[in-house]
Amino acid sequence: MWPQGCEGSSPSSRTAIPRAVLLLAVLFVLGCADSPEKAVHALIQAANSNDTKKLQERVSQRSLPLLNLALEYGTTTSAIALPANTSPYRIREVLPAGKGIVYAVVEQDSDVYRLPLVFERGRWRIELLLMGDDANYQPPPHSPPTAPPLP
Repeated sequence: MWPQGCEGSSPSSRTAIPRAVLLLAVLFVLGCADSPEKAVHALIQAANSNDTKKLQERVSQRSLPLLNLALEYGTTTSAIALPANTSPYRIREVLPAGKGIVYAVVEQDSDVYRLPLVFERGRWRIELLLMGDDANYQPPPHSPPTAPPLP
């Protein structure tokens, strides 16, 4: 028999609450962990609201000079501007590319983008310098093309 502790509880019931608190804390931290999807959502929200600080937080260290140049010289009519596009988008998939790089395939309107992301300083960040590799990205079709039926 266990010796009676606080208000007659056993040692196992006294440790159950701290264990539950620890489990909830771990689940909270894991739920708040960054992901490529969260990075894409944050980048799109920042671009749509013209929040330059949040944009800068979501690009890689190597990409900051390019982003700052675009923000300094970009206008709504220039090719390097980040125009707001509030139409719905979806992340089709996240593809690993090796060495800490993934590509998020994002679909918006009739366009498909492949955004390169790197894990840097504890967060997923867009790597603008890798975007040139995907300038002419064509996504694979959802289903293989079929030939018309024979007469």
